Amino acid sequence: MRRKFGESGGGGTVSIGVAPGKAAESRTVVIQYTAVSPMRQWTNNDGKRMIARLLAFSAPKEGDSGPIEVIREGNVRFLLDRGKEPIDYPLAQLSQSDQIDIKAIAQAAKRGTPAKSDSDSAKP
Repeated sequence: MRRKFGESGGGGTVSIGVAPGKAAESRTVVIQYTAVSPMRQWTNNDGKRMIARLLAFSAPKEGDSGPIEVIREGNVRFLLDRGKEPIDYPLAQLSQSDQIDIKAIAQAAKRGTPAKSDSDSAKP
């Protein structure tokens, strides 16, 4: 005799990879991006435009000095207007003008940020 789902005939529970009685731990993860440009328009070689901030791949921790990495393996990183996740984009696919701007930003960023001194924090 064939039974339909929900008819008696045996039943049970199944747990897959979950230990009974343990609640999942929740934790907050904070993700910070270092923007090295204001929100602006960028254009690729095909003339397509996007509004985005140029982000650093890496930067020193707050208060530390050191270089800021803007170009990594020929790519740059953008955070699009209304975007939640950064995107990596090939520098060579951007317009010549935007490539020049980014290379100038990257050159200045290599010098890094000066460490914050005690006298800096005393300034109004």
